[in-house]
Parts: sequence; C-alpha cells; structure tokens
Amino acid sequence: MLRAMKKTEWYEAYRRRRKAARKLHKKQRELDKGLRVVERHLQSYFEQVGAAIPDLSFSPSEEVVSDFEIHLLREGEKVRYLYNPEYFSRDLYLHGHVASAYLYWFSQSAPEVERISCDISDGEFVGHARFTYSSCFRDKVLVPDQHFFRDRGYAETDRLALEAPQWADRGETIYWRGQNNSVGLFSLDPEHMDKPWVMQRLRFAMAAREIEGVDARFVPGGSHRQEAQCAAAGLMGPRRNWQDWAGDKYALDVDGFSNAWCNFMQRLKLGCCVLKVDSQFGFRQWYYDQIVPFEHFVPVKSDLSDLAEKVDWVRSHDREAREIAEHGQAFARALTFESETRRATEIIERNWA
Repeated sequence: MLRAMKKTEWYEAYRRRRKAARKLHKKQRELDKGLRVVERHLQSYFEQVGAAIPDLSFSPSEEVVSDFEIHLLREGEKVRYLYNPEYFSRDLYLHGHVASAYLYWFSQSAPEVERISCDISDGEFVGHARFTYSSCFRDKVLVPDQHFFRDRGYAETDRLALEAPQWADRGETIYWRGQNNSVGLFSLDPEHMDKPWVMQRLRFAMAAREIEGVDARFVPGGSHRQEAQCAAAGLMGPRRNWQDWAGDKYALDVDGFSNAWCNFMQRLKLGCCVLKVDSQFGFRQWYYDQIVPFEHFVPVKSDLSDLAEKVDWVRSHDREAREIAEHGQAFARALTFESETRRATEIIERNWA
C-alpha cells in the first residue's frame, strides 16, 4: 500500500511538472508570436518612410523595470531591443507602433550612442525611461513622436495645404472632433464644470456647446456607457476627415491623455488659426519651446474660462487671426522630416549618456 501511495504521489508530481511545462511552452509560443508581429509592424513603418530597418533582435531584460519602457542597445551594426517580458504581450500595440520612431532616431544617431531608454506610453505615467514623445516631467528628454515619423513629417498634409482655399474663402464654423480620453473623472453635472478634477475634454465640449458657431463633439471610441451619456447631452457627433480643416479658418486643440498628437501640428500646417487650450498638467512635445502665443496660435486657459472670449476675439480680429495662421503654418512647414531627423539625433547624442 505504501508503494502504491508513493507511485500515486510520483504520478501527481509528474502531472504537475508536465502541466507547468506545457503552460511555459504555451507562454513562450505566444511571446514568440508577439515578437514576430512587433517586428513586422516595425518593418512596415520603416518601409512606409522609405528607410531600411536596422538588423534587429529582441531580448527580455531585468534592466527594463517598468511596463511602458524599452531599451535600445547598439551592438556594432545591429540593434538589440530590450523589453520586460512580464508586460510585453499586454502592450504589443505599443511595441509594434509607438516604438518605431525611437528605433529610427536611434539608428540614425552617431555610433558612439550605445544605449537609450524609451517610454512607449502617451507620457502620462511616471516611469524610468529617459526619452519620451510627450511629458509633463522636466527630467524627460523629448524627441519627435511616432505620428510625425510614420507620416514623414506630415508630408501629405503639407501637399494638401498647397491646394487649400485662401483665407477669405474658408469657413467660419470652428470644429473639433476627438474621443473623450482625457485624464480625470467623468461628470456631466453642470455644477462640476469648473472643477479641475473633471476630464478636461469633457469640460471643453460642455463649454463649447454654449458658443454659437462652435461644433466641438466627441466621436465613438471610448466607454459605451460614457458615449451613451454624452449622446444624451448632445456631445456626440459625426466623424470629420482631417482634410476638411483645410477649408476652415479656425481649429481647436485640447489635450487627450497627454497632448493631442497630430491634431495641433496638422491644423497649423493646413493654415488654420489654432485656439490651443493650455495643458492642464503641463504636457509638452519636442517643439513646444519654439511656439509663441499670439504669434503661432491663440492660447486658451486650461480652465476654459476664456474660451468664449478667445473665439469672439479671432472672429472680430480677422486680420490678426489670419497673420497668426500664416505664422503658425510657416513654423509647422519648417518642421520637415529631414530637419527633425537631424534634431532628434542631436537630442539623443547630447542626452544618451
């Protein structure tokens, strides 16, 4: 009987080991599949901009300590992509899409640059990575983002702008479209509209609703519960192609989880006079230190208390609004793929060590 018990215990231990091995093997297969997906996406983005992707390999690393973080390590002519295996499969989209620009800027930098750490989130989380596309933390180093990279400096936007209507022939309605994806709590209570803890985009849409000639509404893509509530409040609207702003005098820009990414740059390039809502948390991108209020854009306070006033100002100061649009467009046009590739590599070369 004792022998039978030992045999049973041995068999149960064997089954547990086999089960653990199968589980580990399945996890490794999923990881390998994810790595292939990420590599294909990175390859496609390099092809999209007409560049050759570097000889790339992937390795898990205990040195990558936070979830939205990667390290790029130069090994001669090759680049090793270091990731945290605990979080990798969960963040495949970020690795395959967001990391593309970091990989390109790094590959273009001097051979002396051995290694950089990069943040693949929107920049709203505290992390250990040094380089980022958007941040409100002053110790982070900003480089051009993945949208700018993948669209070759918004070259198509520049081409469309050449065919855009003249200022006098543009529409007066001020449009904004986006998802309700800012930081904060969701509340449609009118008494909460001046509270900074309510989502800034939500307060923005509620405030804009009261201004004649302003059409600022959300498009589908967020929480179904929130979309239903927003629809009941008249805050949901049809999608609008980005090309449509080429026929508008004005545009609005307001932060999402961090900044609004391509929205601001594209509206500038299309020749709109952009009313930009101040970032509630101080998010910025690599070129923000060069833009000047009332020269390149019209500033709106982060609490939106002067939104109606600024809308009235641009409409009653047509010449000044046109000049701001022209200056903003000239500034944005000067940020070409080639110029910002040079800037990105210079930034990395100054700050990698």
